[in-house]
Amino acid sequence: MMHCTRRCIRGNVMATPIERYHADLKKINFTFDTAQEVAVQHTQQLYDALLQSFNKHKGYFQVLRDKLLLNRSHKKELN
Repeated sequence: MMHCTRRCIRGNVMATPIERYHADLKKINFTFDTAQEVAVQHTQQLYDALLQSFNKHKGYFQVLRDKLLLNRSHKKELN
């Protein structure tokens, strides 16, 4: 079980590779490409594996800190 699904840096939640790709597709100068989507899916799998490995090796206080930062960023979004 992973502690979080995204990497947080300084309280900001970063987009995952697949989220970033989908956001880029909404831009005017980007077009869908099947091979590119497959590459992004593979990158997402690597991202998930690295994040899972990172979370397994986190200490208790790091997990607590990340949860507090994540909660703080969610509260800012609601205001």
